[in-house]
Amino acid sequence: MKEFKNVRGTQPTRPLEVEVGPTHAYVRSNIRPVEAPSIGITFWIYDEVQYTLAEYIQLQQEKIEEIQNFTDKYLLDLEHRLTQLELGGA
Repeated sequence: MKEFKNVRGTQPTRPLEVEVGPTHAYVRSNIRPVEAPSIGITFWIYDEVQYTLAEYIQLQQEKIEEIQNFTDKYLLDLEHRLTQLELGGA
């Protein structure tokens, strides 16, 4: 993983926040346009984290596991509450 601050991009439109290529994934944040009227273009400044594809897949897998754990706990709590209601308990 490599982190870069204030990267300048010359994309004609707003850069994507996440861009996955064949070997790397780029996660951009703090994207803002900068006008350069003297040369007639708009460019972009943003922060970027560059991951290898393997790093990015691992990161996404960890996020999926966190969401699954949260969902499992939430469903268990709902099942418990439903059982309590069915039994007429507190």
